[in-house]
Amino acid sequence: MDPEFIFPRAGSTLRGSIQEFRWDLGNVPLTSAWLYAGSVLGGSQYGSRSVGTDTAASLDGLPTDGSTVFMRVWYRSGGTWLRFDEEFVAASSDALPTITAPSSGGRLAGPSQRFTWTYNGLEVEAAWLYVGTTEGGSDLIATFVGTETATTVVGLPVSDNGSDGPVFTRLFFRVAGSWYFVDDQFEPGPAFVPDLDTLTRQLQGLVGETTDGIIGPVTTRALNRNWLGRTQSFDPSFAARFVNDADLVRWVQGRINTRSGSRLALSGEFDLTTEAAVIDHLGKGGVVSAESFQELLEAE
Repeated sequence: MDPEFIFPRAGSTLRGSIQEFRWDLGNVPLTSAWLYAGSVLGGSQYGSRSVGTDTAASLDGLPTDGSTVFMRVWYRSGGTWLRFDEEFVAASSDALPTITAPSSGGRLAGPSQRFTWTYNGLEVEAAWLYVGTTEGGSDLIATFVGTETATTVVGLPVSDNGSDGPVFTRLFFRVAGSWYFVDDQFEPGPAFVPDLDTLTRQLQGLVGETTDGIIGPVTTRALNRNWLGRTQSFDPSFAARFVNDADLVRWVQGRINTRSGSRLALSGEFDLTTEAAVIDHLGKGGVVSAESFQELLEAE
C-alpha cells in the first residue's frame, strides 16, 4: 500500500489551530521521520516536527481561514529519505480548549470557585490547571486534572471593590504527546465570610471529630492531637502528636490567606513560607494548637 494519512482523511477540513495527524507507512522499515505543514506544497510555514519512528503527531499554529494546508511526511528508510504529501482544508475557528465557567474576564464567585472547561473535540491525553496572580503563574495552585473538565480551587484572592489585580488561569493540555496551553483571566470575587458554624464543622471534619459545630472538650483534644509545626519548632507545652495532615494544612493556609490577605500556595505542605505565616499570624512559635485553630474560626 502507498503511505497515507489515516486521520484526518485526505481533503477533509481540519478541526482547528491544533490538529493531531496519524499516518500509515505500511510495512516500511523506519528509522526517523518529520511532519511538515505549510501554505505551499512541501512547505513548513505553519510548523514542522521531528517524530522519530512514531506515526502520529500534533501541530499547533495552523491557519483557521479555510485555506489549503499542505502536509508532508518525510521518512527515512534504508538510508534513503522518502516523502508523501496530502492537502487539507483549514478550519474556520481555533477550536481550542476553553474555560466555560466562570465566563472569560468575568468575576469569580469568591475565595472558592468551581472551574469548568471544554476540550472542544481535542483528544486530550492529560491536563494541568494553573491559577496565579501573574500570567502563567501558579502561586495560587497547580493541579493535575488528568482528562477531567472541572475542578474546585479554594483560597483565591477576593476584592469587594474590584480594584485588585486579575486572577490568571493557564490550562496545559497534551495532545499526541505534545503540550500546549491556553490562558484566561478573571476579576477577583467578593469576600465571602463563612459563618462560625460552617467553619467549625469544616475543622471538625478535618480532625476526624463529629461535625456538630461545637468546640467542646472532645474537639479540643482532637485539635491538640492534630497540631501543625516543624519538629524543630515543637513546643512541649502543647500535648500533641506530629500529624501535618495535608488537608488540614491546606485549610490553615486558606484561612490565613482569607484573614490576613496572604497569598500562601495551598500546597498542603507545612513549608518554610507557611511556617513564617503561621508564626506571624498566630504566634505559638510555629505551632498551631487548639487555641490557635479556634482563632482561625473567628469572623474577619
